[in-house]
Amino acid sequence: MKPLHACYYLNNKSFFCGLEPKREGEELATPCWCLRSHDAIGPDGREVSVRACGPDRPCYRPEVQL
Repeated sequence: MKPLHACYYLNNKSFFCGLEPKREGEELATPCWCLRSHDAIGPDGREVSVRACGPDRPCYRPEVQL
C-alpha cells in the first residue's frame, strides 16, 4: 500500500501486490518509478522513491485532493 504522504504519480509493484516493508523506515525491495517520467528519475531530475517523492518537490501531486 502506498504511504499517504506519497505522490500520486509514484508507483511500485509492491503497491499492487500489497507487499510492505517489514520494519518502519525499511526501503522497498523493488525500485519505484514515476508515472509522469516513466522512469526512476522524476520530471524534476531527482530520484523517485517513497521517501523522496513528497510535497517539497515541484512535480508532487497529493494522492487525494480535498
